Amino acid sequence: MGLEYELRHFLERIIEKLDNGIERHRAHRDALEVLTRRSEHEKERVDAAIYRLDQLLERVDTLTHTINRIEERTKHIDHQVTKS
Repeated sequence: MGLEYELRHFLERIIEKLDNGIERHRAHRDALEVLTRRSEHEKERVDAAIYRLDQLLERVDTLTHTINRIEERTKHIDHQVTKS
């Protein structure tokens, strides 16, 4: 019986260690899933910010073009006034 008891105790310790390893693995997997979701959320936020920046750059380009046209028109008017 002594050998059977030792073998049973040994197997119980192995099973306990395996159970602990499985629990640690699950905890790591769950943590990785949380980090992945956070990364996806952050990527979505960055993509949205890039989209907004692109829109702002388009507006700046439009305003720059408008300002350049106004400056050209102002130069033309100044030239006309100077001539007369």
